[in-house]
Amino acid sequence: MGKDYPAYTAEGGVPCYVVEAVPRGEWLPNYYRSKLIYWLDKRFFFPLRIEEYDGEGKLSVINVRIATQANPKLGGRGYAVLLDLWWDIPLDLMTNSINGIINKE
Repeated sequence: MGKDYPAYTAEGGVPCYVVEAVPRGEWLPNYYRSKLIYWLDKRFFFPLRIEEYDGEGKLSVINVRIATQANPKLGGRGYAVLLDLWWDIPLDLMTNSINGIINKE
């Protein structure tokens, strides 16, 4: 969450809520994902990790994000993804993206 993030633990971690999202069959019959699990930063609700499970309940994709405060004027709403890593487990393919952040103060 960046070097100035105010809520790091003593070990350098970020306190998170772990939230599971499950599709409702009556809304999305035969949806290709059985569930999503989000690790949300407790202070600003920024998603730091996302796990996707296939229709059979097997872990299929992991997305991990590193954030930075792109717009300090917005406080906790000013965080943006700086770097994210995607691991497609069935393909054993890892990709990443690095996002340019322009801070216009």
